[in-house]
Amino acid sequence: MVLREGARKRSISKLEGIVLKQIESALKGNEKAALATLKMAAQVGLLEAPEGAGETPTLSASEQEMVNELLLKRPKRRRSKSRR
Repeated sequence: MVLREGARKRSISKLEGIVLKQIESALKGNEKAALATLKMAAQVGLLEAPEGAGETPTLSASEQEMVNELLLKRPKRRRSKSRR
């Protein structure tokens, strides 16, 4: 797959293309994409503290507010009716 960045072109894998498209969509305000991007980052360890960092990082008040807003806007999943 060929990615064009301005006048420059470079080859990337399909997986990298999918991840980049997901990030682009998240940055444009797509809440589902933002949550999926954060989940992917957490799964690959990008949100963990680097080795040697003794203190667990905390979110600033504005960062925590952004996360809370995303979680509040997230559509709730409907539970399926149980068969009785």
